[in-house]
Amino acid sequence: MEVTLKLNYIVFSVITFVISILSRFYASTGMKWYFALNLPSYTPPGWFIGAMWTVIYVLTTVAVIMVWNRFERNAHFWAIMGLFSLNAFLNASWTYLFFYRHFITLSVFDAVALFITTLSLVIMIGQRSMFVAALLTPYLGWLAFATWLNLMIWLMN
Repeated sequence: MEVTLKLNYIVFSVITFVISILSRFYASTGMKWYFALNLPSYTPPGWFIGAMWTVIYVLTTVAVIMVWNRFERNAHFWAIMGLFSLNAFLNASWTYLFFYRHFITLSVFDAVALFITTLSLVIMIGQRSMFVAALLTPYLGWLAFATWLNLMIWLMN
């Protein structure tokens, strides 16, 4: 099987890398504050959260590349790409709001919006490819848990 390297492989991977670096930076600035909060007993350890995001970023990058390379360029395609863009913005902004600015309330709303855009992506992509949609299901599952966790942190603090 021959694999042809396309520019979009690099572009989408760089976008994901930049988002992950920004998120890591914002999170690292707020760790002392975070550990001073009242956290639910089921809050996962940092290493697990980092591992989850690594898997999510890889699967999401593969999904967006597959959409870009395989989907017909029509209104449905551009709506999906717009949702991916909005999702990437919301992803980076959540870490900024929560860890960097300590805006727990706003981060809950961001997390809900992030969950809704991801669910919308799964539904819209699933109309064309269940395989590509399945790549986003770990992200969706993690966001359901993380949004709940964010809400509980807000209520406890």
